[in-house]
Amino acid sequence: MLHHGQPRTPYYATKHLAEGSHYYYKIPLWLTSRVTQLYWPLAKKVNFCVDDYKYSENFSHLVSTYSKVLQGYLNELIPEHRSFYCTYAFLYDEPAISRTISELIRKGIQRLILLPLYPHYSCFQTGTMLNIAVKALDEQTKPLSKDGICSMDYRVRTMSHVSFRCSTIDRWSSHPVIINFWYNLLCTELKDHDSLLFVAPQMRGYNSSGYMREIWTTCYRLMEHMNEAVPWKLAWFSGWDQWPATTLESINLQLYFLRREKRYRTLVVPIALIMPSFESESLLPDILQNEGVDLLSPPGFSPVLAHGFAELIKNHLMGRRASSQLLHRCKFCFSSRCLLREAMLAPKEIPFNEIFLKNTLGNGELIQQQKRLQISA
Repeated sequence: MLHHGQPRTPYYATKHLAEGSHYYYKIPLWLTSRVTQLYWPLAKKVNFCVDDYKYSENFSHLVSTYSKVLQGYLNELIPEHRSFYCTYAFLYDEPAISRTISELIRKGIQRLILLPLYPHYSCFQTGTMLNIAVKALDEQTKPLSKDGICSMDYRVRTMSHVSFRCSTIDRWSSHPVIINFWYNLLCTELKDHDSLLFVAPQMRGYNSSGYMREIWTTCYRLMEHMNEAVPWKLAWFSGWDQWPATTLESINLQLYFLRREKRYRTLVVPIALIMPSFESESLLPDILQNEGVDLLSPPGFSPVLAHGFAELIKNHLMGRRASSQLLHRCKFCFSSRCLLREAMLAPKEIPFNEIFLKNTLGNGELIQQQKRLQISA
């Protein structure tokens, strides 16, 4: 289970922002660290969220609970796949993704499934985590070669008996779990409200339009499941880690449109959030405090969500592949890590005598090879 994590102190918050910009904008870390230090006195939103977080339960405790419950569900639901071991890792917190993968490989595994805890795919959230994960796998393993065919998703640890297949559930917003999750929460709240305002953090650049379409589709499917009970709108806001702040925030504008239609009892639903976070616990309450609306935050733990995770993995093990969108290259993306992610998590069988793969991410042969594969596909 993969997540970005949440910093508990200003020091880790600046580190989080710097590394996030480094991974996303492909800018050297020393430069993003310097810019973050200069920006920090103006980062009132981040300071507010971090300061408020010290009164909340540690986010890692919640993710740990989900991983333990999910492990029990999987061992009961599909015992034919032997015993499952579920763990979690963070991109900017501990336990780190690279270290966790190293420990799993050292212990020995037969199948590794990466499950991002973001239902809607975005390069900023899911993409960066998967890139770091495949980088760690590439540094510690090699692709399996059999009968002259090289399978990038089957990994072998050299000088060891460990071999395994790796895969990911890169996006799961179309699975019924996200609809059932919010439907159960809305059933008890809707009778006291006459309209819904769905809100989600805005993503910029790198195929952000695909992320926005997924969010809108989830809202539409949820309202269809509820028989279009009340009017609804979709608005965007800047997440706590989006800096500089985007100008596309539209919560106030969409509330104005609802009130123009005489809808004054609006319930705000953070449709992209499935767990308590800086956005649901600090940022959105602050934005909405003078708007006269109610906020429906995700609960600390949801059995519906835990069962949904188990169903996702069961379907994946039964043969459901990663989405075809994982092969889609963002415009102007030149990252070799994205090429490696495509090769490993959305693989094609490659004649072994045509590929030269070193365990170095910036290897020019790898980049050229994957470009040729993309063109031939």
